[in-house]
Amino acid sequence: MTVDIYDDLEHLVPAERRDAFLRLSRQIKEYGDHNPELLRLVEVMGFLSLYTNDLPKRIAVEIDRGWRLSRRPIRLVPTCVRQPSNYAHS
Repeated sequence: MTVDIYDDLEHLVPAERRDAFLRLSRQIKEYGDHNPELLRLVEVMGFLSLYTNDLPKRIAVEIDRGWRLSRRPIRLVPTCVRQPSNYAHS
């Protein structure tokens, strides 16, 4: 048995709609035998669903990383930035 996009998408579907989703997935795969463009379109939509499902988590991670970087101690900033008067031209 091979794992495909439908197997990955199945966990996003609410339990009460999972049987209908699996039935529709089988039908789409059957249609895809005769219309590969349709199958490809549905697969791309599935990938987009998976991508957008994780997007809020990935954004939160980046926001947290940016926040932590912005809170670093000032000692990590070069001296010339902290005290530009030391490097002014005479």
